Amino acid sequence: MYKVNWLEGYYTLHCYKRIIGRKDSTEVIHELQEIIRHKDEIDTLKMDFTECSFISPASIGLICSVLKLLQKTEELNSIDIIESRYDINSYMSRMNLFSELGIDRVERFRRHNPNGRFIPLTKVESEENFRIIQDIMDMIEANFALSRELFLCLDWCFNEIVDNIEVHASSPIDGYVIGQNYQHRLEITIIDCGISIPSRMRESEEYEFLSDEETLEYAIQQGVSSAIGQGNGLYYSSRFIENNQGRMIIHSNRARMRVEGGESYSEILDLNWPGTVVHLEINKNSSVDPEYIFEESIPIDIQDRLDGFELW
Repeated sequence: MYKVNWLEGYYTLHCYKRIIGRKDSTEVIHELQEIIRHKDEIDTLKMDFTECSFISPASIGLICSVLKLLQKTEELNSIDIIESRYDINSYMSRMNLFSELGIDRVERFRRHNPNGRFIPLTKVESEENFRIIQDIMDMIEANFALSRELFLCLDWCFNEIVDNIEVHASSPIDGYVIGQNYQHRLEITIIDCGISIPSRMRESEEYEFLSDEETLEYAIQQGVSSAIGQGNGLYYSSRFIENNQGRMIIHSNRARMRVEGGESYSEILDLNWPGTVVHLEINKNSSVDPEYIFEESIPIDIQDRLDGFELW
């Protein structure tokens, strides 16, 4: 579990025991929300991972995003790291948490090419976006059997989702992508702290009266998400995850959308993420039927690439 303690201008973010990567995003968002809520009172943030035996890539990305947001707005003067177990400390360092936050740490390990194994924290910015998509697809292709149709579908979906951060989210910290290959699944998390899906959708008269929860339900429907600049990236991603028996979680404002077990449902939580988090878990033990994803027609962008026309 995570817990935030406050004393005389100091916040301490504690990470206790084992954090199960598939269940901890809501918990860490809740505690990070406390930091945002009291940002005017913060002088120094301490991160205490001394009792932590596992931390998920998604948690690393969420922690980095909020602290970068506070650094960007000059509301956080310093960050102190309380020494943790060597493997936890090394993993956070290898995933670029410390370097992204400007924390000087001596790395007592040798870095190797992460290609196909994991994606360290990578900032979403125009000159890096092509490489980000390539890193995502390299990790998927190295660990999951894909037909050309499915490869191009996922490549297109991730392009849509990542592009949305730069073009539509107006995030003051841009955004981050992080990922990890596990024995039975692949995890990929895309994070921004910009204009949320509910706020973006309600700019349209058609959706202006929808709740946060309802906007996420609409956002994964075919054609609707074009209103928020995401094309059908979320729609086809959700179709892939449904057929794959994987998991997709979207946090935006106070709402959370879950696609799991072949079903999708949304809910309102007692938290507020300042932007959007898209988290995908691909089940490595389950194949995917392209006809389930595309139904009657393949999107023209993907069909053009199948026919040999390179679009990007």
